[in-house]
Amino acid sequence: MRLLRAALAEIDRRWAGLTQEVLATFDKIPVYALNDSAPRVAYGITPAVMDIVMLELQAALDRWIQNGKEPKDVFWWDPFVEQAMQLGTAQTVANLGNLSSVYATARSLDQVIRSEPYQIRVGLARIKSYEHWTGLRAEGQSRLAAIIGRAVAE
Repeated sequence: MRLLRAALAEIDRRWAGLTQEVLATFDKIPVYALNDSAPRVAYGITPAVMDIVMLELQAALDRWIQNGKEPKDVFWWDPFVEQAMQLGTAQTVANLGNLSSVYATARSLDQVIRSEPYQIRVGLARIKSYEHWTGLRAEGQSRLAAIIGRAVAE
């Protein structure tokens, strides 16, 4: 549970930072109040401003969703994935050892961790985590681009 709480706290912290940075980027877009009978605003988005905004949004998404905070961790979620794999493997080996004395004497936790099938599964889990978080970043970037595009068109 501590691991899950720590991961959720990190996600909340990153979401708050991303939200603040995205709103600050949107605040840089010139807004003009129109004096028509209905209250309306127009956004002063030129192609140059749009390019700058999109680059800033991409950098913010990369920084808050994808990048790690420690040089040894390529991605910020790596320590959580690593701890979860270690805990899950230790629990599984202990449970199988309790179910089968033959398994308990034949396979230690160290043997399981060093086995090729385990290493392959760990690699696949890391790839899946990478796909999830980079996909989330790409989806966020796409949605923000659509919002900006609608603002320009209106």
